[in-house]
Amino acid sequence: MNCLTLRAQNQADYTSVSNIFIDKFMPQTNGEFVKIYLYLLRCMNDSSKDLSISSIADHFDQTEKDVIRALRYFAGKGLLSIDYNEKDEISAITFLPFQSEFTVIKRESKDFEDVAVTPWDLQELEHVAQEPSGTGNIAPATPSAPSTPSVVSSSRLEAKTKVTGNERDEWDVLVYMTERLLGTTLNKQWMDDFIFFHEDLHFSYELIGHLIESCVDRGHKERSYIRKVAIDWAEHEITTIAMAKDYAAIYSKEVRDIMKAFGLNGRFPGTDEMEYINRWTREYHFSNDIILEACNRTIHTIHKPSFSYAEEILCRWKDLNIQKFDEIKSKDQNPNRNPVKLSNANKKTNNRFNNVSQRTYDFNAINKKIMED
Repeated sequence: MNCLTLRAQNQADYTSVSNIFIDKFMPQTNGEFVKIYLYLLRCMNDSSKDLSISSIADHFDQTEKDVIRALRYFAGKGLLSIDYNEKDEISAITFLPFQSEFTVIKRESKDFEDVAVTPWDLQELEHVAQEPSGTGNIAPATPSAPSTPSVVSSSRLEAKTKVTGNERDEWDVLVYMTERLLGTTLNKQWMDDFIFFHEDLHFSYELIGHLIESCVDRGHKERSYIRKVAIDWAEHEITTIAMAKDYAAIYSKEVRDIMKAFGLNGRFPGTDEMEYINRWTREYHFSNDIILEACNRTIHTIHKPSFSYAEEILCRWKDLNIQKFDEIKSKDQNPNRNPVKLSNANKKTNNRFNNVSQRTYDFNAINKKIMED
């Protein structure tokens, strides 16, 4: 029997994906991360594409932080190598060869030595405190009343070092990402916190990574601050990244400023009100000062808070293509489009003296007749 020969007339339209990636990594990887990895492979075959973090985010309708999180995930898995410029921004991405048995993580930060490491080796970490008296374990905390750990027992820490498979890979990635964000090597206390977040607060490793990143983005790298945020999330039963993002949006400074401008700073926005705010910020892409100006004009015009009235103002500014606060005065020639009030001279009162048709006189004709006489 003759051998078959496979040919393709449009070879440039195909992207080659490693079978190791499909078999080993893809089943356990977030679908949004997989899309970004495949897109990067596709861009390797097309040098004409102007690739950037923002262009990738726009292509998948994601934020730049989501794209960076995906890149760091694959760097933690040992699939990518990331280079940074002097501003600590991602400047280059290199696809690394696949390891057949285990993944080696390479730290590329200038704060680390350029050597291959496996951060799972927790047994080398020194204990900084003795086991608590009693059982030696932290009592499992419920989401409604979690407790802050002072130390994780050595038995739990030792058990964690023996875990293999997907959980070990997820732990490796979490440690790598955290070290990259904090710019330092994690000590045993950080490992205690990770175990507390995962086993007592029931956070997934992905949610813990988002927790660390969101705190660092707010300028907080302290363990005490991150623990407080984690416990607050657990008390509000936050279990996914989507829930954490929605929760952060409600408590953001922008939302608080809008509620304060409406005089509603004594409560949080409702569902319909958050839909308005999300539309103004995410769909209209207005800055906070423009939104606050619409809120102030609403109060000045109708003397009460009204998201629908502010929506009309912002819709008009969107149609006028207003993108900066300084453009409001120059482009919005009619800022007060409220119904014209009748003057007192032309306003008719509904009383018994005006229930009959009023007579009209031509005073010019009357004066002319008087002059003729």
